[in-house]
Amino acid sequence: MEFRDYWRVVRQRWRVVAICALLGLSAAIAITVLTTPRYEARVELFVAPEAGGSSSELVEGSDFLLDRVKSYVEIVDKAVVLGPVIEDLGLPETIGELSERVEATAVPETVVVQITVQDQHPGEAAEVANAIAEEFINQALVLEPTGADETAVARISVIDPARPPSTPIVPQPHLNLPFGLLLGLAIGFAGAIVRDSLDRRVKGEDDIKLLTSAPLIGAIPDDVGRDPSRSGVALVPTSLRAEALRRLRTNLQFIDIGPTHRSYVVTSALPGEGKTLTAIHLATIIAEGGAKVCLVEADMRRPSIGTYLGMEGAVGLTDILIGNFTWQDVTLEYRQQLDLILAGTIPPNPAELAASEQMESLLETLESNYDVVVVDTPPLLPVTDAAVLSKRTAGTIVVVNSGRKGTPRGHVSQALEMLETVDARVLGIVLNKIALSGAESGAVTYALPKEDGRRTQA
Repeated sequence: MEFRDYWRVVRQRWRVVAICALLGLSAAIAITVLTTPRYEARVELFVAPEAGGSSSELVEGSDFLLDRVKSYVEIVDKAVVLGPVIEDLGLPETIGELSERVEATAVPETVVVQITVQDQHPGEAAEVANAIAEEFINQALVLEPTGADETAVARISVIDPARPPSTPIVPQPHLNLPFGLLLGLAIGFAGAIVRDSLDRRVKGEDDIKLLTSAPLIGAIPDDVGRDPSRSGVALVPTSLRAEALRRLRTNLQFIDIGPTHRSYVVTSALPGEGKTLTAIHLATIIAEGGAKVCLVEADMRRPSIGTYLGMEGAVGLTDILIGNFTWQDVTLEYRQQLDLILAGTIPPNPAELAASEQMESLLETLESNYDVVVVDTPPLLPVTDAAVLSKRTAGTIVVVNSGRKGTPRGHVSQALEMLETVDARVLGIVLNKIALSGAESGAVTYALPKEDGRRTQA
């Protein structure tokens, strides 16, 4: 995956990342609040040889003390030291329990011994540490050998007594909260990547390139909140959707540069991918460009164009095919340069009507009377109507949902295989509901006029 793929995953699945980050932060807060504070007090001791003797004796004594310091740290948390401390301070714990809270270390290459004590109360931690240091000095004098004059060979002094600490060593909110947030973000990001890799839906142009050699001829934005046309069928001329459809119209002109009169089937793999609305808007945009267009509703199973446009469709395509009416009788004028033939009565045999000679003859007639014929058909996978009609037109436009609610890749492949089986020409793929970032939205709206008619400045 490239950086843009990771960025796309974050954009599309930001809720997963955000939820995990919040959970990580919440867990860190809970742990911080529920953890009993523990304080650590430290006392430092200095071990020095008794004064006297020659220089060589002092050097030898220093080497001796370095070795002795290693032994001192081993007895600090033993019963010989901790027993009297517990008795003197009246601590309600055993030697083993106190030993778990005491640690003695020797500072490397020095004769300094550090004794640390942890406790839930800062004052008690300091008090116990100082008591242990004092008792350790007393015991060291007893345990250490004496010289000829019966004086100790080493002198142990407190150089830094323990003081009550001001902040606990646990919990540490300044570390816990950022760590919890970062851990949550990492888990969320990893989860989003895994979920995206398991998601077999079409997410963008790269997925289309893996599925087919057919070109991507259109990308219709999911411009909810930006484009008023999303609330209905009306296509606002200055909307992102209208500009995307104009690009689709231009691409079609470059792809299909053969005959002057052209017919296109608009279909999809599954229901609910926006093929009907795309067909309506495409026909509208082509008519806007000056071509004479006829939009044919060949979805005789679940017709919806009449509902979208608020037009009565009592008679229509089925009545033409069974010979009750001519095409001129049922053609409706939707707007200048754009006529409609609605589905009409829902027949019991739509597949047979779609494959009939009457349908082929009707399409030829319409192509001779219009510059462009746009045919809205049922989706490919549930029924065969679209595959049959695709063979009888100049080409097929396949609408595919993208993003979080994208069409499964396997279904797109099956739909394209159906068209290939009947040797239909696939003009290209139109990705629907493309998610736009701020930069992409700005690029689309750059050339659109403002409300007062002025162009957006660079």
